[in-house]
Amino acid sequence: MKKLPLVALAVLFCAAAPAYAEVYLKATTFYSKPSDLKVDNTSAFKASLKSNLGLSGAVGYKLSLLRLEAELQTFSSGNSGGSTALGLAAVSGSVKETTGFANGYFDIPSTLGFAPYLGAGLGYAKIDLGNFSASQGASSVVVFSGRASAFAYQLLAGLQFQVFGTARLHAGYRIVHRQDIALRNIAANAQQNVKLGQNQLFEIGLAFGF
Repeated sequence: MKKLPLVALAVLFCAAAPAYAEVYLKATTFYSKPSDLKVDNTSAFKASLKSNLGLSGAVGYKLSLLRLEAELQTFSSGNSGGSTALGLAAVSGSVKETTGFANGYFDIPSTLGFAPYLGAGLGYAKIDLGNFSASQGASSVVVFSGRASAFAYQLLAGLQFQVFGTARLHAGYRIVHRQDIALRNIAANAQQNVKLGQNQLFEIGLAFGF
């Protein structure tokens, strides 16, 4: 009778043990839809950022239904005009971002070939607003110079499909949020908080396990 608890523990351990584990490499391309760039001050500056393509690469470790990965993500967004409290402004320049994320995923089992997944990630973003400026008439309202860093997080959801061997195609959606950054506005001769808001990403990519 004393052996029964040990047998029960062995059965539970085998049931909870992962079916397999693998290391994988992943490449992803995405279509980004960033929020407006905003500066809340007396001029109430806002710039609309254009949608654009971006890239990311990741290395990960899959343990049964769980995945952990390190990801490097980069993209650049131009602008399509802006405004201040006084009206429309002529805007030039772009926002360039490079972010490193530590992501965790839960893969939902599926018998139909497509496997849904949910994920979340924490990261650190390098944001470059050099040469980003806005003017009204002959007067410069905003002239940002330099780079800043900010913490970021993202939420992810999508589908995976095994295409051949250990290769998996994935398509999904993620929302990336970055903290406000502080940059010097040369035109105002002052440090100002810049709000980047959320960035929506629609992605497709391929992962190879080994």
